[in-house]
Parts: sequence; structure tokens; C-alpha cells
Amino acid sequence: MVVLGFTGTRLGMQFRQRQTLEVLMRIFKPDEVHHGDCIGSDEQFHRISQQMHRRIIIHPPENPKLRANCMGGIEVFPKPYMERNRDIVSASDIMLATPVGQEEQHSGTWLTIRAAKGMKKDVIVIYPGGDVEYRDHDSKRSMFSGDE
Repeated sequence: MVVLGFTGTRLGMQFRQRQTLEVLMRIFKPDEVHHGDCIGSDEQFHRISQQMHRRIIIHPPENPKLRANCMGGIEVFPKPYMERNRDIVSASDIMLATPVGQEEQHSGTWLTIRAAKGMKKDVIVIYPGGDVEYRDHDSKRSMFSGDE
């Protein structure tokens, strides 16, 4: 059984990010996916997962301000942002991340990527242009261009 976790920008995925994410979803064929139910990328990931008929576990934030209220999955009890992000990482074999930019920031997406590293989880970062960076739990990184 393959379980993918997801974290992404509330601004939504860029076109190439979404294309690359869809390709990775077809490659991994996850049995189950977990996301944080925020507007933007989480919403998009939810729809992609529904179209691919994946089992979806929704980890909503305690603060409803940026909540997407995705329907059609199993919803767990709302928690504060970072606590629910750690739950998503913990439940996942691999994390997929779609940050707003190339630079590491203090956003929830980058904090979750760092939390995954601390929990010894592999992360696949999909940048806005579709480039992919694989970060294994031992801090080794490999970069792949979306143009390859």
C-alpha cells in the first residue's frame, strides 16, 4: 500500500506544477492520499485524487479562515496548522510538495517539508515551472527538469 501526503501553497498550483503532480500520481498509484484542506493547492490535489479514484483523508485546520471544505473523503478532527501538518507527514510514505517558489521560505509548505525531513520521510518538491527535486530522508537531493 502506497500512502502519499501533500502540502502546497494556498495560492494554487501553477499549470506545470499541476501537470507534473498528475504524472507523479499516475506513477505512484497511491492507495491513499492525505492533505490539509486549505484553499489553493490542497483543493486542486483533492480534485485530482478524486478523478483518480484514490482514498482521500482530509486533515482540516482548526482555523477555518483558509479552509477549502473539500467533500468526498474521510475527514479527521481539525487541529492547529502545524500539528495537522505533522499528522499528514506521519501518515505518509512519501510527501509531495508544491511551493509557491524556488526559495525556501517560512511558509507552511516549507515548514512541512522540513518537518518531513525531521521525521525521516522522503519529499518530492514540485516547483512552479514543473521541475522536481527529490529529497530523501538522508538529505540527499536530486533535481529533474520538467523539460526532460
